[in-house]
Amino acid sequence: MRLSFFESLPTKNTMAIRSFSARGKLSKAECLPPLLEESEFMFIEYQYLGPTSYEEALKLMQAKIEDAVQQKKGYFFGLEHSPRIYTSGLTLDKKDILEPNLKVVKARRGGSVTVHGLGQLVFYTVIPVDLIPGGLEGFIRILEGAIIFSLEEVGIHSFYYAPHSGVFTNDGKIGFVGLGLKSRCIYHGISINLNNSMEEFLPINSCGLTLPIAFGTKLTQKTIELKPFAERLHHFILDSFADIDGTGFREKYEKVNNETCFKHGIVYFNQRRFWHSHEVWEILWHRVESGPYHTFLQALIQLSMGLYKLMIKVNLKGARSLFTKALAKIKESNLEDQYFYRLIEQKTIKEFIENMLTAFENDSSINDENARKKVFSPYILMAIDDYESFNQNLSSRSPRL
Repeated sequence: MRLSFFESLPTKNTMAIRSFSARGKLSKAECLPPLLEESEFMFIEYQYLGPTSYEEALKLMQAKIEDAVQQKKGYFFGLEHSPRIYTSGLTLDKKDILEPNLKVVKARRGGSVTVHGLGQLVFYTVIPVDLIPGGLEGFIRILEGAIIFSLEEVGIHSFYYAPHSGVFTNDGKIGFVGLGLKSRCIYHGISINLNNSMEEFLPINSCGLTLPIAFGTKLTQKTIELKPFAERLHHFILDSFADIDGTGFREKYEKVNNETCFKHGIVYFNQRRFWHSHEVWEILWHRVESGPYHTFLQALIQLSMGLYKLMIKVNLKGARSLFTKALAKIKESNLEDQYFYRLIEQKTIKEFIENMLTAFENDSSINDENARKKVFSPYILMAIDDYESFNQNLSSRSPRL
């Protein structure tokens, strides 16, 4: 039986680690900068609506688009849909509608067919795309991370399952993402199965996948209050754009276990919060004995800082040097043959770094900020295949891509 990453992780006997990174204590301005400058993003208005019809919610989103773009303002709405409704996105395959007479409403969003009803939290967003690092794809990663953090607070372990969007558990998919773009504004949003049930999913292959579907009440054996959950979700989305005190951030992660550190590092990395992933993985690195896992973590630390220097605080020479070092550490660790780390388009981390170094050699557009973001930022999705029970559960159910 293959051991998971964390079962194999050889930790030091002592839990003592350094409070700060190898560069010493950094000022708040230097450490963990916000994704958006304060002047760029003025205000996000949030409202919990409770049970709301799809038609009413759609009208509300559409009415806010013009104001959101003009005012550089975001609107978030938490709700559950009543009556139940089936909607289809722009990538619908009619074979995913299993009941011939099922009424399905076309929606101007990504994804295939899905269902919304009472007990399922729906979180709609209206936010200008130009304010989101990584654009539409970047916002998907921010929303997925917020779902993962929110589920963790109610005792549900969840994760990415590359190359698919959304959030998964050992029992199947629990969080769904479907965004649309209109007048340079992102709208529609996400849904999370909390208190709903499998019965409403039977007429469809949700999101075009033949994967199992998971539900919060089944996983926790209790009812999850939607309004407080939506408020925490809102908090975690806002946190993605916020400035954070670096010292407090490190102190927080010094107190959490290895699996949480590694998992949160992946979330931060996918959200393009490369400073955050760098710091969390470095805390974990100091706990791990010398060997392949120690070396692999060092590669992730160098990769994060390299992307930070490539995309955020630009230092192309420094970025290239860090990518070169990260590639050497990935090869030295020799872990990619044992575990399957996926980074964009099902490439391994090693392949991703090699592609970036090739771009430094052959693509002069790397010196242009907009070209760099177009090449490197849109499709970042790191996932680790260490959730053995999940993989066993899906072993005979290959997703239909």
